Amino acid sequence: MRIGTSQSIGLIGLSPFLVTIQTFLSPGLPSISLIGLPDASLAESKERVKSAITALGVRWPQTRIVVNLSPASLPKHGSAHDCAIAISLLGAIGVVDPMKNKDVLVVGELNLDGTLLPISGLLPILLYAKRKGLHTAIVPEANADEARLIDGISVHTARSLAKVVQLLGGTLPRQASSPQSTSAPLPVSFSHSSASSAPPSSSHPAQSSAAASCAHLAHSCERAASLDADSLSDSLLGTNADEYVDMADVIGQHSAKRALEICAAGHHHALLYGPPGTGKSMLAHRLTSIMPPLDEREKLEVASIRSVCGTLARYGVTSVPPFEAPHHTVSVAAMAGGGTGIAHPGAVTKAHDGVLFLDEAPEFSARALQVLREPLETSEIILSRSQATAVYPAHFLLLMAANPCPCGKGWGNARDCTCTSQQRKRYFGRLSGPLLDRIDMQIEVPPVHLSMNSREESSASIRARVIQARGAYRELFGTSDTATRPHQRVKWLRARTSRACLALLSSAVDRGTLSLRGADRSLRVAWTIALLDGRMSPNPENVAEAMSLRPRHNVV
Repeated sequence: MRIGTSQSIGLIGLSPFLVTIQTFLSPGLPSISLIGLPDASLAESKERVKSAITALGVRWPQTRIVVNLSPASLPKHGSAHDCAIAISLLGAIGVVDPMKNKDVLVVGELNLDGTLLPISGLLPILLYAKRKGLHTAIVPEANADEARLIDGISVHTARSLAKVVQLLGGTLPRQASSPQSTSAPLPVSFSHSSASSAPPSSSHPAQSSAAASCAHLAHSCERAASLDADSLSDSLLGTNADEYVDMADVIGQHSAKRALEICAAGHHHALLYGPPGTGKSMLAHRLTSIMPPLDEREKLEVASIRSVCGTLARYGVTSVPPFEAPHHTVSVAAMAGGGTGIAHPGAVTKAHDGVLFLDEAPEFSARALQVLREPLETSEIILSRSQATAVYPAHFLLLMAANPCPCGKGWGNARDCTCTSQQRKRYFGRLSGPLLDRIDMQIEVPPVHLSMNSREESSASIRARVIQARGAYRELFGTSDTATRPHQRVKWLRARTSRACLALLSSAVDRGTLSLRGADRSLRVAWTIALLDGRMSPNPENVAEAMSLRPRHNVV
């Protein structure tokens, strides 16, 4: 009995797992069965594989063919397994030696003529392959730029199935015609090998692959720690600052700029509130320019998300934090993530380690806004669908903007406002109390005069103070991963806050002007203000400033 074997990697959310593909030929009526929980697009791979193998000049076996995707308990989706299925089948036929490719990762979608098409999610796939000991991978040539990002694994690019067979040392009955016989040379950062020799194999415990996959999925919320922060190719790192926007472009609004500086330093969520045309959106789009650049771990997390979304080629690997600004007509699925079978990332995940900006926040649907409540507390979102539960990271800074009323003229004496009280109430009704309670700061953005002759501070100088405050956080907590997640250290902060400061917060809670959650958030803002001012603990003035920035539940 001859069984063909190949290795691929599947994704559930951002959690990869090893997929061992075995193909068995048995007597019976000609047919091909794909088992192991494939979705509809993967089930269609049978026709793509058959056409691609026939294009090689290999006679399609007139027997019963069974292709098993192991582990059978985990759902597989997408067309990234096409090439691995074809190699497994060619191993069963005898075109490829199964012993030479059992420890080689093969991914790629097949076209009907055998050409390889690019796939999404290659970056987390290669990172996982490296951790699992698969030292050799064959990927589509169109994914070469993405594959360059990973060091420590020998990556070979191929334009066609014929080239993959050649790399694995297989023999074809005839030379495949162009474009299958062509393949671009590998970049210098790749590991090279002769096209006529099989790539080196590695020792890999295939028997424990299913158990390792399940264990990894169970700890998917810890994916940040598992990413290899040293594997980025230095030649492809992005810039360290946004070159196109600067806080100096905004005239005036010094109080709002100061408040956004506090937001960036302590990762505090905020609501910008003011009439139209005062610079709310302009300020929001410049928030990432004063935030510290992403570190290596954060770069990999953001790049992995963009790889899964298929947008890595557009953004590249950059140290600038992501900025996601969905339209106010966004659906719940687009905000949180959705899709049938296995959910895809939404706006809250695309903004991970960056800024999620909701312009005209009261215009968003109430359901889309309520989706934000859990990610704001847990920094992740859990999406359960019929086939699997996906856990995506969602550690973002939420920034919302709102006009004073539907017509936008309800500022100051509101002399020109045409809105009724009922219209105003309905306008802000979507910003529910529980959501506003999770917002740390409400920032007023009043009108400014063009005659103002003030020297505006650049983003670079503001960012320097923000980085210094973040560094002070790290010194206080002793670990870098808590610097932007101070909600995990509220108990620690309370123990080191003076009685006078705590008395101010306690009095506000007793009066009902602050909830317990609001008091904790005000305390964190006060600590951020103190660190920005060069103090290692807040004073009552810092607490009073933080409390004055707390959002009111009835904004108007």
